[in-house]
Amino acid sequence: MLANGKSDRAYLVVSHGVPVSDYDCGIPFEYGSAPPLAVPAMADSVLLLQVFLSCPAANLNSLTEVVRNDIGLTIELLRMVSQENIEANGFSISKSVIHAGIHKLSRLGSQIQLLSSHGRSKTSLRECERFWSHARLTALMAEEHAGKIGCDPEEAYIAGLLFRMGELPSLLGWDWRFNATRSSEVAGTLARMWGLPDRLAEILEGDEFQLPSSSRTLLQLVRVADQQACRVQGLVKKYARGAF
Repeated sequence: MLANGKSDRAYLVVSHGVPVSDYDCGIPFEYGSAPPLAVPAMADSVLLLQVFLSCPAANLNSLTEVVRNDIGLTIELLRMVSQENIEANGFSISKSVIHAGIHKLSRLGSQIQLLSSHGRSKTSLRECERFWSHARLTALMAEEHAGKIGCDPEEAYIAGLLFRMGELPSLLGWDWRFNATRSSEVAGTLARMWGLPDRLAEILEGDEFQLPSSSRTLLQLVRVADQQACRVQGLVKKYARGAF
């Protein structure tokens, strides 16, 4: 619920602008000069996606790998197919790529905004790049250990990739007018607003006591993966400064 009493599904204000429908799914947003794809992607990721899509026989495995390596592409793909019953596939990047097909992936690649042209300063662009890198590292660590504790590796990857999604409004300079302020609350609000699977939204909200056993285990795994990713990035940063 918004502070002014409007529904969470009302408006996300990025700047002054006219309301547009997000992927024609009936959820109105307000954007300024930005296109209706709220989350940008790394320029290298979009270039790779377009290269693979231009091949006469596009390889779905290659396309899936490109999308899953970029949190922006992953979010926008899940948002794109959510209006067409993504719940039937759980939360799966590979199945979402197949569900979207070449035509919609091409539309995604041509419409998504590039992180490098998102109006960020050099300092904030580096912060965004670190965030993108951290998200992928968390996802990889969660995926690697998921099978050992009975979790689905692909679900663990997505939960790890989106675990800090609640930091996006601050990171990308959105005018956030929702009551949710904690990162986990914001992540859950975004997930529900974008039509992502309910189970994923519940995991991102991080309330262990409200989760069934399998989701609680996945949340605990992702939290540990996030902590390990922070540690690895800290060591890399120290090494780059010659602090060892």
